Amino acid sequence: MKDLFSEQSELYQQARPTYPQLLVEALLKHVCGFEQAWDCGAGSGQFTQLLAPHFHKVIATDISQNQLDHAPPMANV
Repeated sequence: MKDLFSEQSELYQQARPTYPQLLVEALLKHVCGFEQAWDCGAGSGQFTQLLAPHFHKVIATDISQNQLDHAPPMANV
Protein backbone atom coordinates (compact mmCIF):
# COMPACT_ATOMS: atom_id res chain seq x y z
CA MET A 1 0.00 0.00 0.00
CA LYS A 2 1.41 3.38 -0.98
CA ASP A 3 1.60 6.15 1.63
CA LEU A 4 0.44 9.31 -0.13
CA PHE A 5 0.24 11.62 2.87
CA SER A 6 3.55 11.52 4.76
CA GLU A 7 5.45 14.03 2.66
CA GLN A 8 3.02 16.89 3.36
CA SER A 9 1.53 15.83 6.69
CA GLU A 10 1.81 19.22 8.36
CA LEU A 11 0.12 20.99 5.43
CA TYR A 12 -2.59 18.32 5.31
CA GLN A 13 -3.28 18.73 9.04
CA GLN A 14 -3.59 22.51 8.67
CA ALA A 15 -5.81 22.44 5.58
CA ARG A 16 -8.06 19.47 6.41
CA PRO A 17 -11.63 20.54 7.22
CA THR A 18 -13.18 19.30 10.43
CA TYR A 19 -16.10 16.92 10.67
CA PRO A 20 -19.50 18.26 11.77
CA GLN A 21 -20.57 17.48 15.32
CA LEU A 22 -23.83 16.20 13.84
CA LEU A 23 -21.90 13.30 12.30
CA VAL A 24 -20.54 12.27 15.70
CA GLU A 25 -23.97 12.52 17.30
CA ALA A 26 -25.48 10.34 14.54
CA LEU A 27 -22.71 7.76 14.93
CA LEU A 28 -23.05 7.62 18.72
CA LYS A 29 -26.71 6.63 18.38
CA HIS A 30 -25.57 3.31 16.90
CA VAL A 31 -22.86 2.49 19.46
CA CYS A 32 -23.52 -0.30 21.95
CA GLY A 33 -20.75 0.59 24.39
CA PHE A 34 -18.32 3.38 25.06
CA GLU A 35 -15.33 1.42 26.33
CA GLN A 36 -13.27 1.60 23.14
CA ALA A 37 -13.38 3.00 19.60
CA TRP A 38 -11.08 2.53 16.62
CA ASP A 39 -10.40 5.36 14.19
CA CYS A 40 -8.97 3.53 11.18
CA GLY A 41 -7.26 5.91 8.77
CA ALA A 42 -7.07 8.55 11.48
CA GLY A 43 -4.68 10.81 9.61
CA SER A 44 -3.75 13.72 11.84
CA GLY A 45 -6.62 13.11 14.21
CA GLN A 46 -9.49 15.39 13.18
CA PHE A 47 -12.17 12.77 13.78
CA THR A 48 -10.24 11.17 16.65
CA GLN A 49 -10.56 14.44 18.57
CA LEU A 50 -14.34 14.27 18.21
CA LEU A 51 -14.50 10.63 19.33
CA ALA A 52 -12.19 10.94 22.33
CA PRO A 53 -14.61 12.70 24.71
CA HIS A 54 -17.16 9.91 24.28
CA PHE A 55 -15.00 6.82 24.76
CA HIS A 56 -12.81 5.49 27.54
CA LYS A 57 -10.11 4.61 24.97
CA VAL A 58 -9.67 5.45 21.28
CA ILE A 59 -7.21 3.61 19.07
CA ALA A 60 -6.11 5.78 16.14
CA THR A 61 -4.27 4.07 13.29
CA ASP A 62 -3.02 5.24 9.93
CA ILE A 63 -0.61 3.97 7.28
CA SER A 64 1.31 7.24 7.66
CA GLN A 65 3.25 7.53 10.91
CA ASN A 66 4.05 11.10 9.91
CA GLN A 67 0.31 11.91 9.83
CA LEU A 68 -0.14 10.40 13.30
CA ASP A 69 2.82 12.43 14.54
CA HIS A 70 0.90 15.60 13.65
CA ALA A 71 -2.16 14.56 15.65
CA PRO A 72 -2.66 16.40 18.93
CA PRO A 73 -1.87 14.33 22.01
CA MET A 74 -4.92 13.12 23.93
CA ALA A 75 -4.81 11.16 27.18
CA ASN A 76 -7.19 8.41 26.12
CA VAL A 77 -5.87 7.91 22.56
